[in-house]
Amino acid sequence: MPRKPSLWQSLPIWQVLVGGYLTFGRSFAYLGVAPLFIGELFLAGHVVSNHRRWLSRLIEGCLNLQSLSAFILLNFLWGLSQVGRSMMAGSSMVESLRPFAFYYYPLLIAIGINIGQRLRLSDFLRFWRRFCVFYGAYAIAYASWGSRVTLMLPWKWGVSIFNPPSFAPLIPIGMLALWPHLKHWRWRFLVAAVGVAPIFYSPGRGTFLGLIAGAAVVASASLKRMETVAGSALAVLVLMSLIGPYLPGEDGRAENLDPLLVVARLVSTVNPDLGRWMLVQRGYDETAKEMDAAQGTAEWRQAIWHNAIGSLDTTARMLLGEGFGASLAELTPDGADIHSPHNFIIYSLYYTGAIGAGLFLLLLASLLARARRVRHLDLRLFLMATVVSMVIVGAVGNMFETPFAAIPFYLLMGIGLGVDEAEAVVQRLRLLAAAHQVHHKRFAPHVPQEPAAQTPGAQGRPQRILKT
Repeated sequence: MPRKPSLWQSLPIWQVLVGGYLTFGRSFAYLGVAPLFIGELFLAGHVVSNHRRWLSRLIEGCLNLQSLSAFILLNFLWGLSQVGRSMMAGSSMVESLRPFAFYYYPLLIAIGINIGQRLRLSDFLRFWRRFCVFYGAYAIAYASWGSRVTLMLPWKWGVSIFNPPSFAPLIPIGMLALWPHLKHWRWRFLVAAVGVAPIFYSPGRGTFLGLIAGAAVVASASLKRMETVAGSALAVLVLMSLIGPYLPGEDGRAENLDPLLVVARLVSTVNPDLGRWMLVQRGYDETAKEMDAAQGTAEWRQAIWHNAIGSLDTTARMLLGEGFGASLAELTPDGADIHSPHNFIIYSLYYTGAIGAGLFLLLLASLLARARRVRHLDLRLFLMATVVSMVIVGAVGNMFETPFAAIPFYLLMGIGLGVDEAEAVVQRLRLLAAAHQVHHKRFAPHVPQEPAAQTPGAQGRPQRILKT
């Protein structure tokens, strides 16, 4: 008799993690006691319990030369070796374990696959609808008063309870990819409109570029998909152009939700003077000044990237990096204390060298290749578009090295792949059942049936029924 799953295994904790991280962001990541916050507790619980032998299956996948399993394990082992190297060099455990998260978070892909294998596509779509509603409600609350009220975590003073969504392109990309399954959902248009609003409320170059890249992946599937993406983009731009100028944006980020502000930020990436001129012509003088400050921040980050590459001045450092104990403050022009250079390639290259960066890039490539083999078209587009968008945003922001972006991303990827495997098993069982039924009808022995006994009067003239 199968053992009844424990409370830890039966609760849908993954739904709480995905919803909490992608909405509240940094404040949700600090739930718990250092170093075991809520995401680390979830990961540690699955490692200790090894529920449904997910760890054994990961190792088995490596032995079967499955690229995704192999690179998940190789990244973990490489990060673990760097922890030992850092501690042997005299660094503290905290300094060594913080960058290690970059390499052990991918284990959540294997855990997610284990979870997804117990779900059907209908279960995933039900979660997605609920998450979109929760995300929309949080976005409205955050825009209304959350961003203007200073509420700090009591146990982590300085961390605001309300934060902008950590991966804003996910909702519009997911809605576009899964739209055929949402056509009977009467709230789909409202949820889609509210889901894209945070991108205009707190605009950023990386966020909008990630949205464009993910939407392009969905549009590349077919001509009909391209028409859907183009029509949705046009509808959003028209709607936001009409009502956006009357809706206030986030303080210090945007005066309002006018799409011109986002377009000007993108233009300023290649031509800052032209982007500033576009804002001044429409009367957005304050936003033009903020864009100048943002341009200074971009140059500040580029200086960090240049210094990080320049510090790897020997063959050993280029291959192995500076180690987890190295400080990024030495790379900043003003000596600021930072933990990430806002670029995951520079991050991995600086700490773990070309070997670590190469292993991580191969992990992302294998994840994208595995997503490309998903049988269901809509789920395949969702996973591929999410990977591409995450890479674009992570190239200019803190994504893969922070729990509030990396943990939900890896979990969703794994669960989507697990759902695909579950659907494949169900499809094979249906085909086997249909084949067995055809075989049984074709080769079953013919058993002659005896004629049914006939009652008197069944043949010939009908009997007269006498009334008494």
